[in-house]
Amino acid sequence: MPLSKEIIEKTVALRHELHEHPELSLQETWTKQRLMDFLQDTTSLEICDQGKWFYAAWRGGGEKPGIAFRADFDALPIKEVTPLPYKSKIEGVSHKCGHDGHSAGLCAFAMDVYAKKPEANIFFVFQHAEEIGGGGEAAAQISDLENIAEVYGHHNAPGFPIGTLIAKNGIMQCSSEALVIEFIGKHSHASLPEEGNNPAPAMAQVVLAVNELLKDKKKYPDIVLSTLVYESVGSPNALGVNPGDGILIFKNRAEYEKEMKRLQGDIEKLAKEEAEKQGLKVEFSYKDFFPETKNWPEQFNKIKQVSENLKLPFMEIKEAIRGSEDFGYFTRKKPGCYFHIGAGVGRTNLHTPDFDYNDELIPIVSDVYWELLKF
Repeated sequence: MPLSKEIIEKTVALRHELHEHPELSLQETWTKQRLMDFLQDTTSLEICDQGKWFYAAWRGGGEKPGIAFRADFDALPIKEVTPLPYKSKIEGVSHKCGHDGHSAGLCAFAMDVYAKKPEANIFFVFQHAEEIGGGGEAAAQISDLENIAEVYGHHNAPGFPIGTLIAKNGIMQCSSEALVIEFIGKHSHASLPEEGNNPAPAMAQVVLAVNELLKDKKKYPDIVLSTLVYESVGSPNALGVNPGDGILIFKNRAEYEKEMKRLQGDIEKLAKEEAEKQGLKVEFSYKDFFPETKNWPEQFNKIKQVSENLKLPFMEIKEAIRGSEDFGYFTRKKPGCYFHIGAGVGRTNLHTPDFDYNDELIPIVSDVYWELLKF
């Protein structure tokens, strides 16, 4: 069911407006309100405000279970360098993952559903804070609020032919979480290091030990990764001080959440052992958790069938994508599938300063979602 020219024009304009006004995770007050206002202005869908997130409902299916479609709307702390007429007006913040396009595409589909009034119950979920894994758990509550049988979501994929549907049966995207390790020793004058307890040697040993740990493919046969993303000891403004505390942050990820948790336990053990050797205290905390995103077989097969019905290329990937996605909270609760849609060969990749969402995807997204309603 092709989108009308009017819907395409309105939602492309909306996408450009969202692009101009990006907001970081948990700060998306303007974005959320603008999306709700847009749907209220262009449809009479029921708007259900849930605080940080919201959903719109089309109730045309009586008592039948519904189907949910999810889009995210937060931006990233990246300075935009594009010459776009609708470039970001917020210094140091921009839509470099395409969430502006994801939301605009879902709005286009919602407008078309309202115009064509299918005999189905359809829920359009607009989620905050995907970039930090902070919104999916809350928005997945749609399954508790409404009678939903299945749920779908997608991500744009630069570098692949436009319209290519990309999915995997089973684990689609890896689980990940940041492990923060704080070492506490004793400060002293830099000329008297023996009077202090500098954690730097222990920290260095932990970093080296983690690298060696991951070489054991018998213990970790699947995708299991640990990346040192932050390290701090001492201060460039305190050169006369022998530092007494330090921080390491590892971003750990694995295809299976249980393997990531096992890795984190191993890293904690290493850190405790090194801290004990040097008489240091050590504390652990965690942040930015993303569950594994698992596609259900039936819903995966529906996406595959949609590609055939619409004559779109289909790519079944064999290995989970390393990047995490908090859509996994949705498929923990209900059957569903998360897939990628090719945004065009040669386009700039995600999370880079000159990335921009391809507006040509908006009608393709709507076509795919309409096809899913036919099952």
